[in-house]
Parts: sequence; structure tokens; C-alpha cells
Amino acid sequence: GSSGSSGSAKNAYTKLGTDDNAQLLDIRATADFRQVGSPNIKGLGKKAVSTVYNGEDKPGFLKKLSLKFKDPENTTLYILDKFDGNSELVAELVALNGFKSAYAIKDGAEGPRGWLNSSLPWIEPKKTSGPSSG
Repeated sequence: GSSGSSGSAKNAYTKLGTDDNAQLLDIRATADFRQVGSPNIKGLGKKAVSTVYNGEDKPGFLKKLSLKFKDPENTTLYILDKFDGNSELVAELVALNGFKSAYAIKDGAEGPRGWLNSSLPWIEPKKTSGPSSG
């Protein structure tokens, strides 16, 4: 298995569509979902799995993953971060901890060549009604 390598968001999207064992792991903070939105892979018949990565608590993070992915030995993860380099750390981490392989999505969600700027399907955040407290 190859680990710690990164690929473009477009490449990841294609792979998610062609590889049954490929899964999208979104490691961004909850606030990012609310403000920015999240990747839409419904068109591929899949759903992004969200597990917030907190560098302080790697064992806790791995434990959450083990609950969400029943068959890690056959699972390839494509990891989406905000645009902070965490995806590369996580790709390395999960590849060392039982996953078949893992790829960091280059530039994350918001980077210059990231998911949003590659014009890939995206779920806009739900706008809350009423006056915004800002």
C-alpha cells in the first residue's frame, strides 16, 4: 500500500467514483461545515465520512475511525482538510494503523487547487434565518 501521498481533488473524486473501496474522510472542524459547507459525493453513490481531527488526541481519532470503517484493510481513504496540511498527517497516521492506503487531497477544501476551486460538487452550508450575530 502507498501511504502519505497526495493527489488532486479531481483525482480523488474520480477515484471515489471508480473504486468501491475508496471513501472520503472529511477531517475539518464542525465550524467549517457550518460556514463553508461540505463535499457532495452523492452523485457517486457515497457519503463523506466526517471525523474531526484533533492533533492532540490521535488514539481517540483512530478509535472513532474504527467505528465508522468496518473493513479498514480493504479501505482506501481520501482525506479532506480545510487547507492546513492536516490531511497529510492523517493519511500517514491511518496508513500506519490498518488502512489499506490513504491519500491527502491536495489543497484541501479551500486551497487554490482544492475541492471548491476544482468546481467539484459541493453542499452549501444551510443559511440560518433571522439576524446574523457576527
